[in-house]
Amino acid sequence: MKRVLALFSAFLMIFLVLGSQGSPVQAAEVPGEECGCHELQPLTGSERNKIVSTLLKSNEFKTVKAELKGANYQWDGAHAIEVVQPGPSMTLAGAYFTDQNGTRMVAAFILMNGNIVYGGLQPAEGEHQH
Repeated sequence: MKRVLALFSAFLMIFLVLGSQGSPVQAAEVPGEECGCHELQPLTGSERNKIVSTLLKSNEFKTVKAELKGANYQWDGAHAIEVVQPGPSMTLAGAYFTDQNGTRMVAAFILMNGNIVYGGLQPAEGEHQH
């Protein structure tokens, strides 16, 4: 979970800097003030299910899923998708895949303002590359 949150936090920072108006210097952290990104909790229930449904219908997810299946990854299913909302207009989703060696990987997706962007693939928390 820590790696997923670290990955999501990195993407969040990138999109906030690139997607915001004004100078990135103005958005600098205040020393001693925490970002709050470590307090993210996965969404559950109908709110999570709506987001997962939107993700599964998207061309971005379908493309990534097909590419990973072609590379001998098995999708762990919709029940294994983790969803967090670090802000009102941004949602982060991690879809889990398992490689032929049994290593779980997470494919990160960023849902923001109606757009879905694939953020990459990395080992899931507690996994290591063989």
